[in-house]
Amino acid sequence: MKKGIQLVFLAASSLTLFTLTEPSISTSNTSTVQAKTIKHGKYTFNNKGHGTYKTNKATFKITNVKVMPSAEDNKQVMVFECDITNNSKKEFDLVGDVNAYEFIHAYQKTSTSNKSLLPGSVGSDSNADSLEKDRDDVMMNDSVLPGKTVQGEFSFTLVNDKNVKLKFADSNYTNFANKSYKVTPQVTQ
Repeated sequence: MKKGIQLVFLAASSLTLFTLTEPSISTSNTSTVQAKTIKHGKYTFNNKGHGTYKTNKATFKITNVKVMPSAEDNKQVMVFECDITNNSKKEFDLVGDVNAYEFIHAYQKTSTSNKSLLPGSVGSDSNADSLEKDRDDVMMNDSVLPGKTVQGEFSFTLVNDKNVKLKFADSNYTNFANKSYKVTPQVTQ
């Protein structure tokens, strides 16, 4: 009798285990379609949308990506507009304390190499003013208060029309995540 109860309990446990694990299998299959977060110590990168890169001090949520004329003649830049949030308890400067170019690097393939792109600068429009220039001014001149968010941008000078791959690094400059962005030339009117 005792063995019979144990067998019924074992069968019920197996059935319960099967029904509990089956949904997790289907969930893991759908998670490959959803955004992927890569964690590396205190640094993370979430692939959802244009991507969100989080350091120990700041979060860079990329909100828009576009190609624009460069401040350099006959060149273009890829602009990454972003919301930058101060995750620390201290005010920080966006050039000296939390510089996007220190940990975010861009590359484009040429016929001979995977070329590291240089930081770029957006050209001024006819009024010497634009949303991107305002965002650039924030990056160059402002500091961010603890827990607050500002709108900034970082940009890279393009060498061709191939995809740009951003690589995201940690404080030891070890790349732990990357994402490709399609170069879509600016439409002139």
